[in-house]
Amino acid sequence: MNQSKILIADDNLDMIYLIKKGFEGQGYEIIEAHDGDEAFQKILKEKPDLVLLDLKMPRRHGLDVLREIRTTEELKDIPVIVLTVVSDTNEKIAALENGANDFLLKPPLTAELRARVKTQLNLRNATQVLIDYTHKLEEAVESKTRELKEYANRLEGMVEDKVGVIKHQNEEHLLDIKSAAKIQRSLLPEKMPNVEGVSFFARYVPCERIGGDFYNVFQIDENTLGFFIADVSGHGVPSAMITVFLKQEISHHAKRVLRNGRYSVAKPREVLHKFNRSFIANKVGEGSYFVTIVYCIFELQERKLTVSIAGHHALPVIKRNDGRLEPIELQGFPIGWFEVDEEYKEHHYQLDAGDTLFLYTDGLLDIARGKGRIDFDTVHALFQRDDMEEALDRMIRSYRKRKEGERDDVTLLAMQITN
Repeated sequence: MNQSKILIADDNLDMIYLIKKGFEGQGYEIIEAHDGDEAFQKILKEKPDLVLLDLKMPRRHGLDVLREIRTTEELKDIPVIVLTVVSDTNEKIAALENGANDFLLKPPLTAELRARVKTQLNLRNATQVLIDYTHKLEEAVESKTRELKEYANRLEGMVEDKVGVIKHQNEEHLLDIKSAAKIQRSLLPEKMPNVEGVSFFARYVPCERIGGDFYNVFQIDENTLGFFIADVSGHGVPSAMITVFLKQEISHHAKRVLRNGRYSVAKPREVLHKFNRSFIANKVGEGSYFVTIVYCIFELQERKLTVSIAGHHALPVIKRNDGRLEPIELQGFPIGWFEVDEEYKEHHYQLDAGDTLFLYTDGLLDIARGKGRIDFDTVHALFQRDDMEEALDRMIRSYRKRKEGERDDVTLLAMQITN
C-alpha cells in the first residue's frame, strides 16, 4: 500500500518540526515548503494527498495558494487543512469560502492533528473510489450499448451468443455491486465511541448487497455525542453514493465557527437545515432522490438528549427504566424536497440510568406490517423484550423468506444510559 503524501507549508521552521514530530510512526511521507511560491510549485510537482497550509507566508499568501489549488483541474480535489491562530477569525472564514476542508489551531495537539488528517484522507479515498467506480460503470454502459447496436444488425444469428453476453454482464454487475457495498460498509462506524455511562447497539441489514440506510455515531467534543439514522430513497449504487455525501455533511455541520475563532456544538435543527440547503444547492438527488433522517446530540454530563427529524416516519422511541415507552413525535419535511428559510423543530429529553433510545428505519415497520397495515404495537413490543436482539434477528429471517426480492433495508440504532 502506497504511503499518503502530506505537504506542510509554513515559513516557521519550528512549527514544521513540531507537526512532523506529531506524524512520527504514522507512515506518512512528509514534504516541506517554506513560502507560498515554493508551496504551490511543490504541490504541482508532487501532487500530495493532503496539504497543511499556513495562511501568512512570504512571497505568496496562503489564500492565494488555496485559490490556485481550487482552480487548477489536476489539484482541485486535494484536501487542504488551514493552519491558523485563534484571532484570525476573518481569515478562517475566507479560507472556508475559498475551499478549505478544515482548519487547525496552531500549535496543533498531536491527537487532533492525526484525527483531522486521517478523516480528510479517508473521505478523499472513499470519494475517489466511488468516482472511479462511476467512471468504470459509465464506460461499461457505453461499451455494452455499442455492442447491442452491433448485435441488433445481426440478431437472428446471434441468440446463443447474446445469452452468453447477458450472463457475463450480470456477473460484472454483481461484482460492481459487491465492490460498492464494501465501500459503503467501510463508511459505517467500525466501533462505537467508548464513553462512560453510555452504550450503543446497532443492526444493519441491506435489502440488496447495497442499500440506502445509513447510521453513524461520533464524538463532537468531550461532553457531546452526535448520532443519526437515515434512509436514502431507492436502493443500489446511487443511494450508496449519497450516503458518502450524507456522512461528510453531517460531520461538517455538527460544529459551527464562532466569531472568537472557537467551535460550538450546532443544534440538531440547524444541522438538518444546513444539510437540506447543501443537498439542494449541490443537486445531489437530481430531483429523484431524497433523505429522511433523525439527528440527535446527547450531552453526557447533563444527560440531555436533543432530537430533530426530517421526514422520518419511523418515529424514535424512548424506553424508560420502568418499562414505559415514550414515542418522539416530531415532523419535518425530508432532505432534498424543497428549500425553506425556517429551521426544523427539535425537542429536548432528560435521560436517566436504565433509559434506552431506539432509532430505526421504516424497514422495521415493514417487518411488523400485518394485514396490510403497519403494526406499531409489534415494534413497541419488540423494544420491551429482554431478548430484543435475538427476537429482531428472528423477525428479519422470517421477513426475508416472505418478501423475496421486495425487501426494504432494516436498520436499528439504540443508545442506553448504563449508569
